[in-house]
Amino acid sequence: MGDVQTPEQGFIYTAGYREVRSRGFCFQLGAIQAEVVRVLHAAAEAGQPWQNGKTLLTAAGSRSLKMVDVFKSKPEWHELIQSDGRGNYRLRFD
Repeated sequence: MGDVQTPEQGFIYTAGYREVRSRGFCFQLGAIQAEVVRVLHAAAEAGQPWQNGKTLLTAAGSRSLKMVDVFKSKPEWHELIQSDGRGNYRLRFD
């Protein structure tokens, strides 16, 4: 995977977050998807893992305000990103 970083056990990503491995799954991400993961990872490292989905998607440059629409090409995206059912999301490290 080239320039690989592993800050959390089981969470591996390339520079730019275009390829992410987590919990036994490998994701090839598009630009907006990668930016969502990057922002969620930064939030987790800052001790604030839960982020509002609409705010997150807007910051990532998405025209969609639904996480499911942004990740519809990744059927297993719930293995990477967890929802609290109230519009907030975080990376899954467990």
